[in-house]
Amino acid sequence: MDIVSRFRGKKVAVVGDIALDAYIYGSINRLNPESAALLLTVNDETEEHRLGCAGNTAMNVSSLGAEVTLYCVIGNDSRGEVFRKLCEQNNIKLMAAVEGETIKKQRWFDRAHNYYLFRTDFGESNLSPMGAQSQEELLRHLMESKYDAIIFSDYNKRIFRGDFAQKVVSFARSRDIFTLADAKPSNASKFKGVSVIRPNEKEARQMVAGGSLMAIEELAGKLKEVMDSNYCVITLGKNGVATYDGGFHQIGTKARKVSDVSGAGDTFAAALTLSLINGADIVESANIANYASGIVVEKPGTATATNEELIRRINEEEKG
Repeated sequence: MDIVSRFRGKKVAVVGDIALDAYIYGSINRLNPESAALLLTVNDETEEHRLGCAGNTAMNVSSLGAEVTLYCVIGNDSRGEVFRKLCEQNNIKLMAAVEGETIKKQRWFDRAHNYYLFRTDFGESNLSPMGAQSQEELLRHLMESKYDAIIFSDYNKRIFRGDFAQKVVSFARSRDIFTLADAKPSNASKFKGVSVIRPNEKEARQMVAGGSLMAIEELAGKLKEVMDSNYCVITLGKNGVATYDGGFHQIGTKARKVSDVSGAGDTFAAALTLSLINGADIVESANIANYASGIVVEKPGTATATNEELIRRINEEEKG
């Protein structure tokens, strides 16, 4: 696949909220004698750590072969130090403003049955907007750097609660830099003018007035208009993805089996962006991104698809 092979060498900025994803595995052998709840016996308290939220988007850009810089807010704490080390290990350049606490999402699993029990979150007690000094620091670095694309990875924590998003969008438009926004509905208006708006179906319906009553084709066209974007791409879960660039297309899902859907949207955004900036049209780009996210949902936890895996999967499907 020529488009995918050209991912290498592209330079992408990922801007967004980050979290440290942690995984703890144990076994359930009996009920908790103290209450009507399961009892997880943990023999090894070692946590498995991964980059979460915008960090996972950056991981996917890197694993797909492009150079990536991650712009975010991080705490001066032990969780932040682990996050920094993970970025170094995965060839991700980190441009982080230091404020508050680093968010951590700790997931607990029954290993024997690969069963996800529950999640505990840390560092969300004070999710105030990013400070003016931090905003200026990140914006200056972005403006002094050269990127082929900017991906906004919005988890509605801190970085986009002020006016930072619109400042970056305005800058990118003035330099003709491709932008993609994976935005939360409450922040959608801040990303008006991006090249691509990429919500899931539920988010898209919340972003458009009267969207809950619209057929998907009408919804996609209206969202593109409201967001003043070149393209609208709506992921539809098991029903695939819908694209709109003046014409409507719907593409089926590419997953062979589903293990865990967490992080699949980050993979889709990374592959879609890299395909579009390498000359693929919106339908071909969405098709490639569907293959990439299909690979990821077959893996447990927040995961990535590599450039080699993606090329191999596309070749297998085309030959089959």
